[in-house]
Amino acid sequence: DELIHLLKENISLEKRLQNSKMKLNQAQSELSEEKELRLALQLNQTTWQNKHKQLQDELKRCQVTKDSEIRDLKEQIRDLMFFLEAQKQIENSTDKDDIAGGTIIVPETSVNKTKRTLRQRKR
Repeated sequence: DELIHLLKENISLEKRLQNSKMKLNQAQSELSEEKELRLALQLNQTTWQNKHKQLQDELKRCQVTKDSEIRDLKEQIRDLMFFLEAQKQIENSTDKDDIAGGTIIVPETSVNKTKRTLRQRKR
């Protein structure tokens, strides 16, 4: 009678052991999947961070280029407006024939150039 009881208890314990092993295997499998997922997410995050940095750098370069082009265009517009205004004033001037035959000399306004010239004269 006791032997039968021990055999039944042994069978019951083996079933519990089998269930525990199945649960352990399932938990290990889930853990493995989650580790793989975590690694994939980390790689994906790193990739997107690099892409974000590249796009920020490209945006900065584009902004610098745009600002430079805007400055150049503003200078060109200023020069063009000066030319058109001068042309208009010459057209309306009574001395327009004398002005048309003349030449204009624009002196250098650089301070460094003037200092260099003064130093050369002192020698």
